[in-house]
Amino acid sequence: MRLVAVGQVSNVATDVGLWMSLPAFGPAFLVAGVVIYVVRRDRRREAEALNGGDESPREGNGVE
Repeated sequence: MRLVAVGQVSNVATDVGLWMSLPAFGPAFLVAGVVIYVVRRDRRREAEALNGGDESPREGNGVE
């Protein structure tokens, strides 16, 4: 057994904070994925409404 002198401080670096925060990442990524999915879906619907529901690219864009 190792004796510690009075006044001597021993710091032990641990990764407990990292392990405690890991369960929060799963739901956070899930929520972010759902938000990104909804935004992309709404933008596609908006683009279709502006194009008149036509899926074909517009003519006259200068690229031939």
